[in-house]
This record gives sequence, structure tokens and C-alpha cells, in this order.
Amino acid sequence: HLVIGRSGASTVAELTTIGRPAILIPYPNATDDHQSGNAHAIDEVGGGWLINESAFTADALAKRLDSLFGLPAVLRRSAANARASGSPDAAIDLANLVSDMMSNDANGNGPTSGGDAV
Repeated sequence: HLVIGRSGASTVAELTTIGRPAILIPYPNATDDHQSGNAHAIDEVGGGWLINESAFTADALAKRLDSLFGLPAVLRRSAANARASGSPDAAIDLANLVSDMMSNDANGNGPTSGGDAV
């Protein structure tokens, strides 16, 4: 499966978690142009292809699709690259980190007292 879509953080996280190659078209008016950065990151690891909105035409898309569908090994490799770049356990890792931070003081020593002086 090849995904064609925008490159918001949630989309990119989902694509890398499930290992789907994508043609990503960053939304040019996104805050701080973050979608371009997301799309560049996927493009750089070989997990997909970036097409700027200004170049995203029916003809450009048709040419890209024609070349990709003729090379299934490229799509498989891109899917593997996308998955390898993801962090499928990120939510669990973050929850564990927050839990650890809440149960330790600034020096990493045992449970905090909740602010009460002893």
C-alpha cells in the first residue's frame, strides 16, 4: 500500500509505525513549516517521497505513480525504511519516562515526598 497525503506529525508517526511508504505533500501554511521537516525526514531515510505543493500536479503524480508501480521492490524497501525509522513504542516509553520523573526527586532518588518537609 502506498499512501498519498499531507505530512503532519500524526500522519508521519502512523506511517512509520505501520511501515507504509508515502508520497508526502507538506501543507505550505502549517505552523513553522513543520510538515516540510516531517516530509524531508521520511524522504531522507528512504521511507517515502516529498513533493512540494507547488510541484504537485496531476501529471507529476501520474509520472511518480507510474514509476513506483513498475518497481515493487522499491515500494517494499521504502515500506521497510519507513518502519525502521519509526518508534512504535513511543507512547509507552514516554509514559514510563513521565512516571519515573514523578516518582524521583531532581537527583533521581526514590519517591518524592509531595512537597511536605520532614
